[in-house]
This record gives sequence, C-alpha cells and structure tokens, in this order.
Amino acid sequence: MIKAIARVGRWGRMALTQLSLWSLCAIVVLMVVDVVGRKLFDRPLLGGVELVEQLLLVSVYAAIPLVSRARGHINIELFDTFVPARLQSWRHALGEAFCGVLMVACAWLVAHHAVDTHQNGDTTTLLRISLWPLEALVAVLL
Repeated sequence: MIKAIARVGRWGRMALTQLSLWSLCAIVVLMVVDVVGRKLFDRPLLGGVELVEQLLLVSVYAAIPLVSRARGHINIELFDTFVPARLQSWRHALGEAFCGVLMVACAWLVAHHAVDTHQNGDTTTLLRISLWPLEALVAVLL
C-alpha cells in the first residue's frame, strides 16, 4: 500500500512539474510570436495576452504543491529567538496548521468563485475562453 502511495506521489510530482514547465514554455513561445508579429509584421497575436494570463495562472498554481512539498517557501524567522528551543516543534506545528487552514480557506473561496463563474457563463473578453475550468483547477491545486 505504501509503495502504491509513493508511486502516485511520484507520478503527481512529475505531472505537476510537466504542467508547470510546458505552460511556461507555451508562454515563452506566445510572447515570441507576439513580439515578432508586432515588430516585423505590425500584427500582434490576437488574444495573446489572454492566453498568456491563463497559462501563467496554470504555471504558478501547478508549482504551489511542488514548492509546499519541498518546503521551499520563504521563512521569516522573527519569533525564533523569542521561542524557547523546547517549544520550537510546537511553534512549527502551529505555523503549519495555520497555513494549512489558510490554504483550505483559499481553496474553498476559489472553488465557490468557480461555481459562480460557471453559473454566470463568464469568459475572457476576446477569445471567449470559459474561466471556470481554470478556477476549478486552481482550487484543486490549492
């Protein structure tokens, strides 16, 4: 059972890494095409900004679980000198629990917004891309 969970974890990390990587590569390609179109042909890529916004959202939020798993967030050690050494593990656990509650609350708010967006039929301005699937993905990744 533990080996199966470890395999799923490795697969999940690989999938999120690839999702973030390829969305970032697509952003670069879109930006190059847009800039070349503007400078050489005086024709920007239609909807390029909207696509870059959507891909940036995917790239950033796909990386959040990876950074959290690797414990790669920035830590500000303001209170470490005031907390006795024997209570450091408790302080750390309380900080992790607090951040976990905040992430769950954010995920709930984004999921609620995704439902509202779906019910309203909200889309991007130019390309009319439906917004709720990406908002739902962000809620899951949070």
